[in-house]
Amino acid sequence: MTAGGTGYEQIRLTLDAVSGQEGILLVPYGARAAATSDLVLVAHGAGQDAAMVLGSDWDTTRDAMLDAGYLVCAHDADSAAWGTTSSQDAYVEMVQWVSSYLPVNRLAIVGQSMGCQAGLLLAANDRFSNLAGVAGIAGVCDLAAAYAVDVTFTNQIDTAYSIGDYATATSGHDPILRDSADYTGLRLRWYASDADPLVPKADHADAMAAHVASVATEYGVVEVTGGHVSSDHYQVADLSSFLSRCFP
Repeated sequence: MTAGGTGYEQIRLTLDAVSGQEGILLVPYGARAAATSDLVLVAHGAGQDAAMVLGSDWDTTRDAMLDAGYLVCAHDADSAAWGTTSSQDAYVEMVQWVSSYLPVNRLAIVGQSMGCQAGLLLAANDRFSNLAGVAGIAGVCDLAAAYAVDVTFTNQIDTAYSIGDYATATSGHDPILRDSADYTGLRLRWYASDADPLVPKADHADAMAAHVASVATEYGVVEVTGGHVSSDHYQVADLSSFLSRCFP
C-alpha cells in the first residue's frame, strides 16, 4: 500500500528479449476495473535494474504514480546497456506484455540517469505509437559527454557497444545527435543540477531542451540542487503535474 492509502499488486515476470532478466509491473487495485489505464515506464540508471522502482529513493515518486491510478512498469534491460538496441527491445517487450495483460491508453517514460538516454532513444526511434512524453531525472542526453566524463561510464559504454571506433559503434544512439524532428510532438521535462559532476545540467538537460525547442509540444528544465541523483532531483509534485499533462 502507498503512503496515500492506495493498494496495489506487484507482478514480477521474465520475458524473452534479454534472456533471464526480470520485469516488474505495479498495478493499483482500481486499474483492474478501469476500461483503460495510463502506463509509466521507469527506465533505470547504469548498473541498476528493474528493482530500482521499488527502492526507498523512489518511494514518494512511485506512490504518487500509483495514487494517480497509473500502471508502473520497469525492466532490467541488461543493466548497464546505455541504450543499445537490445535494451530498447527489452523495454518494448515489457510494454507490449503489459498492454496485452491490461488495457493501456497512453504511455510516458521516466528515465533516471542512463535511463533518460534509453527513453529518448525509444522516442526518437518511434518504438511506441502511444508515447506522450519523457522525463529525465539527472538524465543523460549526450552520450559522448557521459562517455568522456567518468571512467566507469566509459568502461560500461565500451562494453555495451563493443567499441572499436566510438563514432561508428554508437551511431544513432546519442539523443542529442538525433534530428530534432525525431522528438516532434512530445512532452519533455528534465530535473537537473549544475552541481551534478556526472550529468551536469548545461551539458545534458539544457542542451537537449534547446535541441527540441522548435518541435516539442512541451519542454522544460527544472533546476535542482546536489550531486548526481540527489534527493532534490525527485520533484514529485512537478513530475506528477507533468504526467497529468501527458495523460489528459
